[in-house]
Amino acid sequence: MEVRPDALSEAEAAAVAAARSAGVTMTTAASVEQIKELQDVLDSTWQPPHGRSTMPKELLIAMSHAGNYLGIAVRDQQAVGASVGFFATPDRQTLHSHVAAVQKGSRGRGVGYAVKLHQRAWALAVGSEWVEWTFDPLVARNAYFNIERLGADLVSYEANFYGAMEDSLNAHSESDRAIMRWHLPKPAGGAGVQCTLAEAGQLALAVRPDGRPETVPVRGVEPQRVVVQVPPDIETVRAAQPELESLWRVALRDTLTDLLADGYRVTGFLRAGAYLLEP
Repeated sequence: MEVRPDALSEAEAAAVAAARSAGVTMTTAASVEQIKELQDVLDSTWQPPHGRSTMPKELLIAMSHAGNYLGIAVRDQQAVGASVGFFATPDRQTLHSHVAAVQKGSRGRGVGYAVKLHQRAWALAVGSEWVEWTFDPLVARNAYFNIERLGADLVSYEANFYGAMEDSLNAHSESDRAIMRWHLPKPAGGAGVQCTLAEAGQLALAVRPDGRPETVPVRGVEPQRVVVQVPPDIETVRAAQPELESLWRVALRDTLTDLLADGYRVTGFLRAGAYLLEP
């Protein structure tokens, strides 16, 4: 694909502004030393079992050599954010962003946003039109970031996508994933829906006062908007009450899968913790 010069210029300017705002310098890891720093950021975030790594250093070196994306965010000469992506068919038009991470002390400071905008500009510069990735659809902060901050589209829901995972963030939980697809020539940002949960539409899945999920039948003929609520912090729930996390996993899987099959699409995500879907 030949990228419009104005789209690439906008993407590069947006990436520079995001990095400046986050107080980081963005670059692609190429040397063995840089790749080891990138690997350390991934491992400190995902915490794989002892003696293992999120991605082997040798694989990362080979991916870099083959022209794939290894981005790092650097602050005070230390890597604080990282992302790894590889090309998908057809003909390098899509970059699959496999994993991303931000060091604990740097989260909530715009580093993740800087990493994604750098990835967007890099992908456009090499001729890609799309970036695709997966995320756990129960994690509300990531849903908001992907849908509203970046403006990516949730295109499908995949049950237990990776099978059993052994890292500390995913252990003992089925690896359901939403597939996100980001059209790169379009400036970053979602619809920015501004409303309360009560104003948003008809509830299809709600958080009960005791924290358990409650499925609500969608009544009427083709309501304009359906609301699917998720817990505000499923990671805390997963650590303290894994059986409750499992209930939420099944409830969200069933609700979103059914709605997507019925022709609904995700059009937004509320900060209060809810997907917005329209027919």
